[in-house]
Amino acid sequence: MPKKTVVRKTRSAKSGVKKDFPFTYEMFESISGNGDAPEYVKKFRTDAWKSFTCLPIPTIKEEAWRRTNLRSLPANDFILTEMQNTGTNNLPPVPDELLEPLVGETHGGQIIISPQEVITNENPELSKQGVIFTDLSTAIKQYPEILEHIMGKIVKSDEGKFSA
Repeated sequence: MPKKTVVRKTRSAKSGVKKDFPFTYEMFESISGNGDAPEYVKKFRTDAWKSFTCLPIPTIKEEAWRRTNLRSLPANDFILTEMQNTGTNNLPPVPDELLEPLVGETHGGQIIISPQEVITNENPELSKQGVIFTDLSTAIKQYPEILEHIMGKIVKSDEGKFSA
C-alpha cells in the first residue's frame, strides 16, 4: 500500500522574540521621583513596578481588551527617560480641539501635563464643594494626608500591566 504524505502548514511565532517593554528597574528609579516622596508612595510605586514586570501585555482574549489588538504595538520602541534630558522642550502646544470638553459645554476638570508644565483647570462649582483636582506630583507635595488614604483604592496596581 502506498504511503500517503500529509503536509500541514501553520504559522508559528518567532522563537526568541520577546514582545514587552524594555524598561529596567534603573530606568524606573530614575523617573519615579521617589527621592522626596513619602514611604507609602515609594511602596506603592515599587509594588506597581513588580506587578508591571510580572504581568503580560493584555490580549484580545481578555474581555476588557477584546476590541483592542495590541499585537502591533511596538513595545520595544518605548523608552523611559527623564524629561529634561529628552529635548522635549520643543514640543508643539496641545491642539485646541483636544482641549474642548467631550460632553457638554464645560469641563468638570482638566489636567494638561507636558514636559514644561502642568496646567490644571477645574470647575469653580466643584472647588466650592471641596473637590481637589490635581496631578499626582502636586498631590504628593500639597495633599499627602489625603493621598495616603486614597492611593491605589480605585485602580489597583495588580489589576493589569497598564494599571501598574
